[in-house]
Amino acid sequence: MIKKSIALFLAVLLMLPIVLFTSVAAEEDKTFFIDGINVTRWEETSVVYRNRATTEQNEWGVNVVVDSAGKVTEIIKGGDIKGKNLPIPDKGMVVSATSSKAKWLEDNVEVGDFVSFDSVSSRVLISKDNDFSPYYSESHAITGFNQIRYSNTFIIYDKAGKTTETNIYGLEAVVSSDGVVISVGGNNNLIPEGGYVISATEKVDREFIKMYAVPGAKAEISSDRKTLTLTYDKETLKTEIEMKITEVEEKLNYAKENFYNLPYDELEAQIKALKETEIGEMTVKERNELTAKIEACFYAISETPSVELRGIWHKSIEKNAAEVEKVVDDLKKAGVNQLNLGISGSYDTIIPLSSDFPFKQKSSLKGADILQFYVDECKEAGIELFITLPIFYNDAGANTKFPQWLTKSNGAKDVDDESVNFFNPASEEYREYILKFIKFLLENYEIDGLQLDYIRYPGAMWGIDYGYDDITKNLFAEKFNADKSVVDEIATELKSHSMWNDWVQFKADIVTSYVADIKELCETVRPDIYLSAAVANDTVLHYYCQDIREWSKQELLDVIYPMSYGENVLSGKIPEFSGYAGDDTYLFMGSGAYLTLSEFEIFRQATDSRYQADGIAYFEYFTYLSHGYADFLKTNAYREEAITPTLDASAAADAQVDFMIRRINDVILPLGGITKEKADSIIALLKNAVLDSENIATLNEQLEAEISGIAGENAIKADLAKLTKIVIMSKDAEKDVYPGVTKEESSVSAQESVAESQEDDSSKSEPSAATSLWIAIGVLSVLIVTAVVVFIVKKRK
Repeated sequence: MIKKSIALFLAVLLMLPIVLFTSVAAEEDKTFFIDGINVTRWEETSVVYRNRATTEQNEWGVNVVVDSAGKVTEIIKGGDIKGKNLPIPDKGMVVSATSSKAKWLEDNVEVGDFVSFDSVSSRVLISKDNDFSPYYSESHAITGFNQIRYSNTFIIYDKAGKTTETNIYGLEAVVSSDGVVISVGGNNNLIPEGGYVISATEKVDREFIKMYAVPGAKAEISSDRKTLTLTYDKETLKTEIEMKITEVEEKLNYAKENFYNLPYDELEAQIKALKETEIGEMTVKERNELTAKIEACFYAISETPSVELRGIWHKSIEKNAAEVEKVVDDLKKAGVNQLNLGISGSYDTIIPLSSDFPFKQKSSLKGADILQFYVDECKEAGIELFITLPIFYNDAGANTKFPQWLTKSNGAKDVDDESVNFFNPASEEYREYILKFIKFLLENYEIDGLQLDYIRYPGAMWGIDYGYDDITKNLFAEKFNADKSVVDEIATELKSHSMWNDWVQFKADIVTSYVADIKELCETVRPDIYLSAAVANDTVLHYYCQDIREWSKQELLDVIYPMSYGENVLSGKIPEFSGYAGDDTYLFMGSGAYLTLSEFEIFRQATDSRYQADGIAYFEYFTYLSHGYADFLKTNAYREEAITPTLDASAAADAQVDFMIRRINDVILPLGGITKEKADSIIALLKNAVLDSENIATLNEQLEAEISGIAGENAIKADLAKLTKIVIMSKDAEKDVYPGVTKEESSVSAQESVAESQEDDSSKSEPSAATSLWIAIGVLSVLIVTAVVVFIVKKRK
């Protein structure tokens, strides 16, 4: 018996390490990547929702509800109506995901688990004990060195002094000579001496870089050069915090060197307090709280100009004046100063149209003039109103009533064919229609600008191309004195055909001629408005046959809006589009706010568009607000209101002069960038200047002489360049002679009355004679049926 007991004891003793190891392994924290905070939850997306009332999402995602103590209280499966617009616990959060990411949550998280969100590394950590450490060591296989970065590759670039020569569709981390990650983001990064760049395109690889290649992390390539390991430990944490504080200091010094208008004493006090913070052992929460303070200081180093475009795109879905009023009120509160309102030029437009138009207003609007409501509300709110009109886009798709107006593809297989979605730019009949519609808009609505959208062919990529309808083929054959069959050859041979470039330019010229016709129409009917276009981010001509270079040469546009959507896209595209815009065209960059962009990215886009362009427009209204970008930017880059340079150029010029004077008095002079005598002389010139196109050149010459050689020269020059553009691009003179739109008061009132009664007061309205007749017939029918039923019942008895 004793021997059996000893044997059993030894067996248990031998098994104990295995049991302990299994227990530890089971308790190891689980890691889940987060695509964004408070962003739209698209397919295959993971989001953390916090610091707001609800998720504002539909029910088609898995939701993990976490209370203020970090404990999972509920898991709501996708499709459960309870998950729709889910309330967020006070000081808690909701972790939400779709598709395979939703399944991961279902398989790995239980009620009672503890969850922590590490905003620094975009990770959610899940454990059983609520003990979260920021430390980790993770490895990834290396595909190769200094190779072309194709899909499914993880490349290391280590040829110092060169750039990676990568495109905008990946993510990179730069590692210093001592093996420390010094920056994350962008593409085509410069390879540091003794260091290297980590680069990848696949989503899973980009997620790895975002989670583990945080600035300060240690990076090590294995001796066989097949594996990269990223480590974050106590030493790393200290390095990371110090790097972030140094970055803030450098940013403040840069601001001083460029004489940004900022509260320097306040900012320097914040940095001093951050540097005095003791950095020891920290939990994820403690590290994140300190990081948040540093980031807040970083974002605060941002001046807020008095003149700057802060626009929004919004396709109208409103049904009445009250809903329009809410949209405009939201924009006003968000500091938006321009609305680019999307309306249809064909099916289901938001404006009432007369019978001589082939398309009609959206039937559910029942005559309500939604565009007029927007005109009135924007005017009252001081928000500039541009109409965004899709020129060649066919709203009805395959259900179009005018198939003869559509373009035609070359029929490439296994490629999405957009033929039914686009009208044919070569159709003279459609051309006449769209010009008639634009003329109707210009003559009947006091808009501030017209924006041409979809002013292009469908995208010609992966073997598909467009324009192979009989109209276009005939026109091409006629121009080049060729047989129509040559176009059929182009359809199959594409770039390899000898006339491919002729074909592309021919279609581009058709599109350009549209822009020219619309420009002429605007100058004839409404010379007071600004003509603009939302243009493709990729300017390769054969893609869309959208020749922005030619439009610029012919001075066809007042404003260009590049749709530079995506992370690390907008900033890289500014130099290219600045070349198209020049000094006599405004450049307002388009930001894809509907995407899961980080706060850092949205801040960078806002500020880069400020200094390198003339402003920015966000796509689109709902997501700009729901993603929290409006609230975030109102605390830093947009903490003060700004006016557009175009709505009232005279007011904008005056505001810019005031801003220049404040910069000189409050910043350049105190920082020793100018003498008091020189400052007074420059301010006197600015105050006494007559700000019109005839005198602005004289002012430039005078100020050039005054500021030459002073420390604040570049800052004043930049301000002066903005002032000059405002004056040169002004349409105030045209606006002064514009008579405005005269509408019968009764017709507008009637439309409002109809809309309100149909949407809100239908139960109170009195029946018409026709309605009364139908009610009488209905009642009589009921009485007859009742009498018949009674008769039959009695007969059966």
